[in-house]
Amino acid sequence: MTKTISKVFEPNTLVQYKGGGYEGCFWEWNYAFITPDSEFVNLGCSGSAGCDTLEKLEDYYQRKRDGDFYLYDLGDKKSLTEVPDEINVDHLFGVTGQLEKAGYPTDFQPQCSECESRFSIELAMPSALAGDGGIHMSHREIICKECQGSYTCCDCGEYVGSDGMAKGSRSCKYCEEE
Repeated sequence: MTKTISKVFEPNTLVQYKGGGYEGCFWEWNYAFITPDSEFVNLGCSGSAGCDTLEKLEDYYQRKRDGDFYLYDLGDKKSLTEVPDEINVDHLFGVTGQLEKAGYPTDFQPQCSECESRFSIELAMPSALAGDGGIHMSHREIICKECQGSYTCCDCGEYVGSDGMAKGSRSCKYCEEE
């Protein structure tokens, strides 16, 4: 089997690009990874602009417009905090899982929406589920395990954040009122 080696992208690069969409959506973010050996790994593509091969990705990149592509050097520690700050929360968990599945585990360092500390993606929890319009929903925030434990109601089991907890109690304001 012949390996396809990138001549356009630098090795160890996470590629985020505007791929095709799904029904009712013009486009959505797609992802690929160029390994340290410059090999192509498709992390998820969709629709007519989705690139399931390196050739398609390189061709699309040559025709790109501003804002169509974002490149992250995963060998640069700065990218370990930049990627979680820039991409959709649910996509971050998907990309992390796909990189690990492909044999390239990456320790992204998201920032907790509650306490603002940086921590390993392995200790992250998606939070703040909200609608995107239509039938799609996605998470808007990431919290660390410590904040999840501290600000989850002992009565109803819901994560409510520091503002949702009753003062001096392990219960949320809603359960405390009942």
